[in-house]
Amino acid sequence: MISLSSSAFFVLLALLLSLAALLLYRLVQRQDNELDWTDLVATRGKLNAYKCGYWIGAFIGAWVVVKLTLTNHLDAGVFGAWLGFLAGVAVVSGMTGKDRPKHGVDDPDGGKP
Repeated sequence: MISLSSSAFFVLLALLLSLAALLLYRLVQRQDNELDWTDLVATRGKLNAYKCGYWIGAFIGAWVVVKLTLTNHLDAGVFGAWLGFLAGVAVVSGMTGKDRPKHGVDDPDGGKP
């Protein structure tokens, strides 16, 4: 097990987060990019409550996991529940959305008479 002080942990975490933010920023700046920041919380330009709830749960869960790790109280059950939440929301969202009609696929003319 690696032993880190709290300050070293936060410095390492800040470096990793800044690297991830830099890579994501570079991806968004590319001309051939189809990713839009609003896609993280919206669907077709409308705010999506499920996506917002997912991010709130992900951040609260991450805070709980980091807090329990720093106090040496993290067990496999809490970590597994957090990973299950992260994966479960994606699976449920994918399953519920597959029955909806897709514009241009199920309705080629876009619903025009």
